[in-house]
Amino acid sequence: MRRTTLAIAGAFTLAAAAIAAPPALAAEKVTITLAADRTTVDADHRDATITGMVTAGAENKPVAGVKVDLSSTGQPNIEDPTTDAEGKFTATYSSPGFDDQITATTGATDELETGTAGPLPIKAVRSKTRMTIAAPGSAQKDAGVPFTLSGLVEYESAEASGTWKPLAGAQVNISFINAECNDDFPVPGSVTTGKDGQYAKQVKLPCGSAVNANASIAEPWFETAYTALRNGVIVRPRSSFRDVKVTMDPYGLVKASGAAATSPVYREFYGKQILLERSWNGRNWWTHKTLRAGSYGRVSTQFTVNRSSYWRFRFAGTTDAMPATSKSIKTWRWTTKMSKISVSPRKVRKLKYVTAKGSLVRYSPTSRKFVAYGGQNVRIIFRYKGKKTWYHLAWAKTDRKGRFSKKVRAYGDGYYAALFHGAANFWATGSPNDKYVDTYGLPGSQRQAGVQSFLTPFTPPVPAPNGTGGTTRVG
Repeated sequence: MRRTTLAIAGAFTLAAAAIAAPPALAAEKVTITLAADRTTVDADHRDATITGMVTAGAENKPVAGVKVDLSSTGQPNIEDPTTDAEGKFTATYSSPGFDDQITATTGATDELETGTAGPLPIKAVRSKTRMTIAAPGSAQKDAGVPFTLSGLVEYESAEASGTWKPLAGAQVNISFINAECNDDFPVPGSVTTGKDGQYAKQVKLPCGSAVNANASIAEPWFETAYTALRNGVIVRPRSSFRDVKVTMDPYGLVKASGAAATSPVYREFYGKQILLERSWNGRNWWTHKTLRAGSYGRVSTQFTVNRSSYWRFRFAGTTDAMPATSKSIKTWRWTTKMSKISVSPRKVRKLKYVTAKGSLVRYSPTSRKFVAYGGQNVRIIFRYKGKKTWYHLAWAKTDRKGRFSKKVRAYGDGYYAALFHGAANFWATGSPNDKYVDTYGLPGSQRQAGVQSFLTPFTPPVPAPNGTGGTTRVG
């Protein structure tokens, strides 16, 4: 039995040796072809179609269903294709905008070696660009007044040299240089072009400046465009008035003064025309007087009026300075009236006394009528018969009913009158008449002594119809 068993075992060993697996076959070499429908891309043609084929072995048998890894130095997002039944593949390549190289790789398997192809060069061509800039309307602008800078950005088509197309989405940067005002320098601005390549930017400039602009886009397909506004922007600086003063005394003497200047850029105002305007109501104005500015733009004038008014200075503007209007100033006084003066007795011995009487009223804007004006000083004046010089005699004060009464010396034959010199917000006025008093007696030497010792010459500031007191004024 032992021999039989050994014999059987030996037979099995020989049989196993006879049916052992054949030695493994070597993996086949993989060949990849790689091509593109365009190897030069530009702004109008940014994509390329990548094609190829994967084969294996000496017979270049198509390899189906294998994934092809497409990569590039620019690392754009390329979706890896899979070969079809004929071993072919297709993919879309989107250029990043600069030169690139594409390679294709397949992984190794038991039957296939690793396959590679490339690099396939893709050249990116940048397009030339150009742009315009303009400030529509007058070349002269006003400080702080908005105006529009606009223009067009274009690029040259790669399809046809000399053909220009709108460049959409470009960022236009506008800058101001060599501005006249260092302390208030214009602020740069930016704007993006529309689909038509047009741009428009509203700006406000405080002063004249050169204007530069450039247009660029985030994508690297286009060169940066540059331009400048020819002759820059001429800006008229703001004009204004300072130190404006207008006063009117109770006799209607108006004094007006002020000065015109520009900022932030200085312009000479000497000799420029300045208007002094007048209004009854502060709304409707007319020119009362035309003035010429002196040094530092100063103007001043004085004149007499007989009515309350509003006043302002106005500069109409020139090619180098904007118009300006000062604040309005109200010079307002209410009317006063004096009754006819009475003097008694009408005949008296020289250096004796006569009594001058009258009354004073004022217009009340509250009650809209004339009321007694008490507590006011009234001057009694006198002139000799046949003479023009008036003399001050005494002051009288009105009572609560506006009445006044004063004893004064009679220095000789002559006329008596009364004056009120005005008060805050009220006009001056005078008696609408004068009263004659006849004197007698007293030697000539005493008459002269009396005149020289007691009388002070006085010129009434307010002319009246009879030469003594004030005319009626409107408040």
